[in-house]
Amino acid sequence: STALAWASVVFATALSIFGYRTAVQWAMGNGRPSCNAAVSTVAMAATTGETTSAAVEKAQSQDGFMDVPYDRLQFSWRRIWLFAASPLLLAPLAFVVQYFLNVPLMGQEYVLDSTSIVSGVLYSVPWVLASLLPIEKVPGLSILGEIDKVANFLTMMTFGTDKTVATLGKAFIGSVIISTAAGVGEELVFRGALQGGLQQLLVAASAPAALAMGLPLVVASLIFGVLHNYSNSPAYTIVAAIAGGYFGWLYLVTGNLVVPMVAHLMVDLVSFFINYVRIAWLSDAEA
Repeated sequence: STALAWASVVFATALSIFGYRTAVQWAMGNGRPSCNAAVSTVAMAATTGETTSAAVEKAQSQDGFMDVPYDRLQFSWRRIWLFAASPLLLAPLAFVVQYFLNVPLMGQEYVLDSTSIVSGVLYSVPWVLASLLPIEKVPGLSILGEIDKVANFLTMMTFGTDKTVATLGKAFIGSVIISTAAGVGEELVFRGALQGGLQQLLVAASAPAALAMGLPLVVASLIFGVLHNYSNSPAYTIVAAIAGGYFGWLYLVTGNLVVPMVAHLMVDLVSFFINYVRIAWLSDAEA
């Protein structure tokens, strides 16, 4: 029945979100990184010339450090697999929606070929450039510096700060694993199931085209942003929601989930790996 279908969708949504947040919290220790003075001290050490060990000691002496074990910032396969598991734990939601609502998760124009893959790579370029350029130095955009702090925090918690070729190779593999899981799992849920499912329901209800296309895009993007709230600062949530809107727009205009999947994967891959290189290899930080 319709009621049973919606009840199953709601249950799968709640269960998937709980699993996602739990995996993220396990990956980061005892809680989300609070971008207070303590976290900032460690996260920005790589760009201030202060050694990581000195920054760790200073941060641990401050309150509100979330009890994260910073005494050994080393590469961690455990955190990599936990970060990879978090978006995959959302996957049941996508398949429940597909089963009960018959939503084409991969899009009406789905095709997996070189053109769709190259398109995804090209569409990732604006976001990749934005993540590499010091946009936070632009007047009025200083709050975006909070994003760097969170990104540095996550990178050091996952890959550590060892400046060795072995760790460099492992960091690249880890970046591929995390990014692939996020690109596939999150796009299946937020764009394929949530955005696609809401769009299908609104079209079936004879809603105006603008509403049927726009509302699902906004709703999916906002939920995407909220679930990526890794900080007490709203900056990360807002930027994540905007990124979700961009991926949703790609899904809307191409009708092929492969394109936003590849774009999402590339943005995360380059950001994660380059951030490790910047912290461990292009700064004066020492493990």
